[in-house]
Amino acid sequence: MIDPDRADIGLPQGTAALALALAAASCPPGWRIDPDAVLAQLLMPLVVGARPQARPPRPAPCGGWVHDDSVDDALVAALSAGQDAEAWAAAAQECWLPITPYRPCRALTGWEPVEARPEPPDPVHIRVLDMTAMWAGPLCTRLLAEWGADVTTVEPAVRPDGFRGSPAQFAVLDVGKRRVDLDLRNDAGRHEFERLVAESDVVVESFSRRVMSNLGYPDLRAINPAVSTVSIRSFPADSPERDWVAYRRGVHAASGLGMWEGRPQPVPIAYPDPLAGFTAFTAARDAIGRAVNVEVTLAEAIAPLRPGPLATGDPCAVRRRAEATNGAMAPALVRA
Repeated sequence: MIDPDRADIGLPQGTAALALALAAASCPPGWRIDPDAVLAQLLMPLVVGARPQARPPRPAPCGGWVHDDSVDDALVAALSAGQDAEAWAAAAQECWLPITPYRPCRALTGWEPVEARPEPPDPVHIRVLDMTAMWAGPLCTRLLAEWGADVTTVEPAVRPDGFRGSPAQFAVLDVGKRRVDLDLRNDAGRHEFERLVAESDVVVESFSRRVMSNLGYPDLRAINPAVSTVSIRSFPADSPERDWVAYRRGVHAASGLGMWEGRPQPVPIAYPDPLAGFTAFTAARDAIGRAVNVEVTLAEAIAPLRPGPLATGDPCAVRRRAEATNGAMAPALVRA
């Protein structure tokens, strides 16, 4: 019997159980989930031996702490002058710098799925256009490929996937996909992109909200009236942080899950990403054939978790998942 609590290694208590619940909710009829593979996806950096380091919180001059994913230390330091954590983060966001405050707990609303279809489509006939990078989106599209959909991933040579710097993690998420090099800044790239959209059932993207409009594609249904889109963001559209630049651990900090008894708690792995990846897989399957735009956010994916001290877990759980899944290369979805 799998004890998910043992897989909460440096994570909010209940993270592994939530991952299993999200995966089970996304499982198509006639399929089952492999719990070891699901937990291996949650713990992927540890399973593949990436040894991620928790970025230490930065104290704000006038109180509080921030999580800083920026690379411009001089500008970040200048913006911090005379600021508390909230004001520092707000000033940084005005400059599009990925800095978020460690916050006390606050109520968050979980993601609400599109009404599930009684009979899902045959995945063999489903075409997915993947415009995601890093972890959450690529996990969603890997699951779509495991389900049987035809997945084409757009990766411009001028802007390669950031996970290529971690080859083992990149390999785990790249299973079952076909990659194409398209630069949407030139006519040839735009023409090929529009052809792919016209042939797709669903487009999954993980850009910030302004990117597609800036590229001239505010609504892909102008190209294909039947296409659905699944957009993966950091924060919901109705939140004050809707346009913030924030990555995975930054969402942990801003959610309130990163603060306990007045002290910040950084996490060793970016757990909001895999939770959002399983959520996005559900959203993508349910959106097929509906011609809808669906948004999934990291903040909503982790909302069911509750603040508390981070769990110790059991390091042996990582070795077990690595051995059981061949380093997370085993499929999380298996035909029943």
